[in-house]
Amino acid sequence: VRTFSSLKFPDFRLLFVGTTLTNAAQWLMQVTLSWLVYDMTGSGTMVGTVNLLRSVSSIAMIPIAGILIDRLSRRKLLIINNSWLFTITAAIGLLLVTGHREMVFIFIFSFLGGFAGTIDNALRQVMVFDLLPRSHTPNGMALIQTGWSIMRSFGPAIGGFLLAWSGAGGNFLIQAS
Repeated sequence: VRTFSSLKFPDFRLLFVGTTLTNAAQWLMQVTLSWLVYDMTGSGTMVGTVNLLRSVSSIAMIPIAGILIDRLSRRKLLIINNSWLFTITAAIGLLLVTGHREMVFIFIFSFLGGFAGTIDNALRQVMVFDLLPRSHTPNGMALIQTGWSIMRSFGPAIGGFLLAWSGAGGNFLIQAS
């Protein structure tokens, strides 16, 4: 198995590109959300509270995510989960663009996003095993993790640039697309 050999499988290529772009969007959201909360409140404590809320909902979702991934069609679950992420991200973007900057919306978005993020991360890793022959799964997992690491490096920088260019609401709308 060569370095990029898993990419010869068309379905895995789609998963790899989709996962890398999703990870970029998650970093855009994290940068934008932290900046927005600090801009609205001037409080590092509020930034931490929003991140805590997202983490609590994420931790609460872990056992449920495993059950959903094992019992439902993974393709349908991926579509439903990404539709959910699109909906809440577009909604917060539209609220911000129209001038509705209220912390309650940020709290709701963070809480609901934590649920979806947990399902998304676990589901994409499990799908590697569905899409590749056993001999290619270590390579596939390594590629998925490499894409994640690359976006961990470049995502915040891209998020900061887009934040300066389009503002918080625009950044969420870019992430939603």
